[in-house]
Amino acid sequence: VEFLKCVLAGVCRHHLDDGECLVWSGLSWVPGKLPPPLREPHRPMVCVSWSQAENYCFYKGKRLPTEAEWELSARGTANFKYPWGNSPKADCAHVVMSENTLDPDQMGCGAQGTLPIGSRPDGKSPFGAEDMVGNAWEWVYDWYQYNYYETSSGTDPQGPDAGYQKVV
Repeated sequence: VEFLKCVLAGVCRHHLDDGECLVWSGLSWVPGKLPPPLREPHRPMVCVSWSQAENYCFYKGKRLPTEAEWELSARGTANFKYPWGNSPKADCAHVVMSENTLDPDQMGCGAQGTLPIGSRPDGKSPFGAEDMVGNAWEWVYDWYQYNYYETSSGTDPQGPDAGYQKVV
């Protein structure tokens, strides 16, 4: 809903209909158009590039979090394995995910994709952040560097200065 307001204001755009959105064919990710169920207003906005996500944040007077900020929001100060703690392991009671099943109707915990934002309240982080695991990938500000944390500051690392792709 909020991203749509940015689109209607002429500030943001997305790839829902231009064929640049990657959609699951049943075998692989292919360019195509986003199916109608994934366009519902209370579902996470998908098919948005890093620059589109950054532009939306700017429109809202905000910024993308760094990877370290995102991790802190997800794991809390106790550095949990999952937002809800160290157990149980991720399951459909906590996250929107594809279960290991042969039944195609169970893809995405029966949703065939994303679910409305906040539909798994048992998966909230210690800070109350929802959908930090599953549902949709999330962009952060940092450039990707496979060994960055081996040499970075242990306190609030800001990510590499440059790179060829952003962290999702």
